[in-house]
Amino acid sequence: MNALITLENFALQPVDDKILALNEVSREYGLVLTAEDAKELSEIRERSLKDNERLEIGLGAMDGIIRRFSRSSFINQENYAYVIAEVTDLFYYIKTETDDKVSDNELLDELYLRFEQRCRGSVDLLLSREGEILIRKINAGENYEKWFGASDSVDTSRDTDINARRDDSGVVMPYLTDEDRNLVKELEQSWREENEGEDEDND
Repeated sequence: MNALITLENFALQPVDDKILALNEVSREYGLVLTAEDAKELSEIRERSLKDNERLEIGLGAMDGIIRRFSRSSFINQENYAYVIAEVTDLFYYIKTETDDKVSDNELLDELYLRFEQRCRGSVDLLLSREGEILIRKINAGENYEKWFGASDSVDTSRDTDINARRDDSGVVMPYLTDEDRNLVKELEQSWREENEGEDEDND
């Protein structure tokens, strides 16, 4: 080959095909990305990696994002690509702002559970409120409560928060119902079993 392939250029190769391959996973939940969606997500990932001065070989974190968030009860075909794009950008931002103090899987699990439980599907709340809380919490470590007190509790007086939790009839729903708790437990168990199955296949 005439051109020298640097690590950076290799890490930022388009991953459209790998994203499309994950339709096999998301189709189970009625969600499918088009070739155009995959191209846009690949470009968003590449731009976010550059903006945050990060390198990542292959599909990386987006694989985990798609596998987790395609299960969400708050995501449908119309907002699927949008949510994946926003969470991808947020993920790399948090990893950079926290100097990789937590693993990819730990951060992805935390983002998913907050999206389901605390934001009830509101991407705006995940990006603005929960993202910043996570950064402070990770960077502060055991000093978090001393420095920020109960900052991780939800402020129900915020209009955006209340509006995000209204049901179709206008009633404000609680953050975590018994049904939500059961759903989260089922999803966590399903995710663990899926990971164990993949580990066995790789052995």
